[in-house]
Amino acid sequence: MDKLLWNNEIEFYDLHSEDLFSKFPFYHTAMIGDNEEEFLNYIIKTSKIDSNSIVVDLGCGGGYVVNSLNKFCKSIGISTSKECIKQAKINYPDSKFEEANMETFSNKNSTHFLTLESMGYADVEKTFKNVYNNLQKNGILYTKEWYKKFKETKEQKDNREHFEHYFKYIPNNVTDVVRIAYESGFHLLSLNDLSDEFNAGMYLECSKYHKVEYIPPYPEISFVNSMELLFIKK
Repeated sequence: MDKLLWNNEIEFYDLHSEDLFSKFPFYHTAMIGDNEEEFLNYIIKTSKIDSNSIVVDLGCGGGYVVNSLNKFCKSIGISTSKECIKQAKINYPDSKFEEANMETFSNKNSTHFLTLESMGYADVEKTFKNVYNNLQKNGILYTKEWYKKFKETKEQKDNREHFEHYFKYIPNNVTDVVRIAYESGFHLLSLNDLSDEFNAGMYLECSKYHKVEYIPPYPEISFVNSMELLFIKK
């Protein structure tokens, strides 16, 4: 594979944050709906966020989610990228952002944790245990992530490995994630495959600002599923 300008996800976002998050505060590769507001409203409704919620966005990007939620509840966003946090604070100076790791970040008695295409950058088992320990009883973990196909063709495997190399994001198997969640104490409320529903328009536009062009070996072949999982702490 070609040599990239970055070696891990922190370097990727340090390199891209200013270009991506100044222009696309809700940078996302798989949006639901036609715009950022529709997507956020979808997340709020699905995860049952309300005016009493205390929400942590794990992998906050440009800060759009945190800032929007702060208009009616409490929210904080974290990222491992120093430059990402810097740009989020520029975008939304009245909201709270912190350079931190989702495996160890503490915000006790939170009602909700969100991972929007960010869990592939972390140790899933450590993340679930940490989130569980920081949630209130009946607290919600909402995840919308990329997941490996159950049975990969050679072409799908080649595409996935290229994707992992480029984005430094490692898709998990859904069955593994659900097992880890239950072992951490969670119960699964819902599981939905959104692969046929997401809008790639934002990603196609913002990808023009990537420092290296992303071209998978087999562009027409789908190699991951966009899955939404909702967990509750009982």
